[in-house]
Amino acid sequence: MKYTDKEKIFNLVKESLHQDLTITADEMQRVREVAISTDSKADEDDAGNVEAAYLESAQSKRLAEIQQASQVLNNVHLRKFSKRDGVSVTALVQLQWDDRDFFYFILPQSGGLKVSYQDCEVRLVTPQSPLGKELLGKKIGDSIEVGTPNSVRAYEVVSVL
Repeated sequence: MKYTDKEKIFNLVKESLHQDLTITADEMQRVREVAISTDSKADEDDAGNVEAAYLESAQSKRLAEIQQASQVLNNVHLRKFSKRDGVSVTALVQLQWDDRDFFYFILPQSGGLKVSYQDCEVRLVTPQSPLGKELLGKKIGDSIEVGTPNSVRAYEVVSVL
């Protein structure tokens, strides 16, 4: 991949967050409408009212998280890394294990999000995540060990963009 690919991937991340924001806001509106219609039934179903309030609260929290992530990412400036630079925030890292490539984008928010780009899955990790902590400072040619449920895998850092 190239730096221009990194910019495109970053835009896909922001678009994905925008879609999540829209979907969550729409779902929240539907829950409100159900809650209002349930309220008008004169407390026939208190359990329904409680459930609707719980869902609205959870979606409100999720909406705030997505909005915060979007704001943070809108203020992120992508850094160009040289071949001698270590991994830090905004690095797009290519790891290799067992002749397979894995791509990770180190960003301050939205860890766990995945986007697809040119038949590659790119996973977002934060610097605070276990993998993010392991990658920070690593350079091309370095290895990291990552525990999986069944074993420990040694990945090689192939590129840092």
